[in-house]
Amino acid sequence: MLNLQAIFERKATDYPVWDCVIEKIVELPEAEYKYFKSAPLRDMSFIAENTEVMRKDENGMAHCLLVLGEGC
Repeated sequence: MLNLQAIFERKATDYPVWDCVIEKIVELPEAEYKYFKSAPLRDMSFIAENTEVMRKDENGMAHCLLVLGEGC
């Protein structure tokens, strides 16, 4: 498990960070990663397949995926 802090605000006026735990690392092929990176709010199958690991727990800790691109 990897613990870190990250920003999860859209168009934030400031940049508060949340404690989060990386529950799973997903490495996409380069082309699929570029597609994901170009519009990260689009529905993607790897997100749907991993919804059980993404949540905010009772202590306010965000449990997340880390999405990487092959060769990126």
